[in-house]
Amino acid sequence: MKLPFATVDVFTAERFGGNPLAVVLDGRDLSAAQMQHIAADFNYSETTFVLPPQDPTHTARVRIFTPRAEVPFAGHPNVGTAFVLAQLGQVFGCPIGDQLQFGEQAGLVEVELLTDQDQVVGARLRSLAPSVLIGTSNFFELAVAIAIGLFGFTSGAALATVVGVLVEVPVMLSVVKMVNNSKDWYDRKPAIASG
Repeated sequence: MKLPFATVDVFTAERFGGNPLAVVLDGRDLSAAQMQHIAADFNYSETTFVLPPQDPTHTARVRIFTPRAEVPFAGHPNVGTAFVLAQLGQVFGCPIGDQLQFGEQAGLVEVELLTDQDQVVGARLRSLAPSVLIGTSNFFELAVAIAIGLFGFTSGAALATVVGVLVEVPVMLSVVKMVNNSKDWYDRKPAIASG
């Protein structure tokens, strides 16, 4: 099977600098397992697979794989994929405008092409849809789970939570630091800032 692909160095003007990305330009005939194998073969931090959009108002559907797993969203793969598609001028027979919309696991991702004298020189991510609260967290259990990973504790069960695009991770690490530095950690409740 022959697949059209491109490689691009993102966030740099120098060849072999920045973040390398592989873009498979037509992933229609590939299973998720095949995409995963191809991403592992490229062995870049991410490989994208461009598919026809599920929503006809979108430019394309994009799936992002690391060498080990599919991820719902990542910044440089969107920038690089938009740049590659802009260089081609079309995707699946449709012309590329200056605003691209990718359907991804994380939702709609909008990318604006940056030009200089009618040449595409880069791309800028527009923010994802506003975050939506999907549930509450038990901060004590999350802090314990993070502490297990950070400090190598072997007792207890690690917990997982979905936090969108990892917006909450710095807050969780501060909870672990507070827990670790306190004698009465089990009586404390984390302070939560909003704003």
